Amino acid sequence: MNNNLVKVCYTGETGSSDIRTFHRDDILYVSLRDVLITLNKENREINENHVAKSMVNVLKGQLNALDSDEYIMEPVIGGKYSDDEEIFVTQPGLYRVLSSDKTIAGKTFQRWLFHEVVPSLTKYGEYPPPLVSQDSDVKRLATTLLMEIEQREELERKTQEQFNTHEKMLNHLGNKLQNIESNNQQIDFMCVMDFCNLHGIDKTEEQLVLGWCIKICAEKGEPSRRVIVKSQEVLQFPMYVLVAAAKELQIDK
Repeated sequence: MNNNLVKVCYTGETGSSDIRTFHRDDILYVSLRDVLITLNKENREINENHVAKSMVNVLKGQLNALDSDEYIMEPVIGGKYSDDEEIFVTQPGLYRVLSSDKTIAGKTFQRWLFHEVVPSLTKYGEYPPPLVSQDSDVKRLATTLLMEIEQREELERKTQEQFNTHEKMLNHLGNKLQNIESNNQQIDFMCVMDFCNLHGIDKTEEQLVLGWCIKICAEKGEPSRRVIVKSQEVLQFPMYVLVAAAKELQIDK
């Protein structure tokens, strides 16, 4: 006999009756003998005219009706003979056995077994199912709520950190732009044409001077600006850039 038997108590008209069960390879097995004995007792109590059948004949008849995968034979502990065995049926086997029982006791027993016992044994491995206190539910709900609050606070903290970082970056960029604008205001800018006229550089050299100015500004990161003069956009450079461009022009020559 399986050593991991779980007894479930059925309370009916005749009082309490133990039904032996066990799990093997995730399959629930129920003692067919215990089920039939309980039903016989209940039916006799409910209907005094009920005629109890021989348990041996009933068990043999049920065994013949069951498929091979709907029951197993288990050794009987303390049996008269060493090879004594009894039948334990699976859930499908129980359905097959009980489906033919139309008595009041049978229907009541079936409802108890399949609505209460089987779900409890499948989920918890015991019957009746363990009690879940209201305090546990409240505690679990409070824990979940606390976790959600902590997650929201963490998200708000990270969002604030990102906002502060972006604000610092914008302030730094604004300061740099102000410094550049301030520096530009202190620098003397002039267009290439005016510079060439001022220093007597031939008009044919203006494009070369312009090219050198653009090159110097690009390579050294020097400032330049565009202004409108007589409705025309004119590119201006710092005086030191124009001087450097003129020197490069002289070197090339």
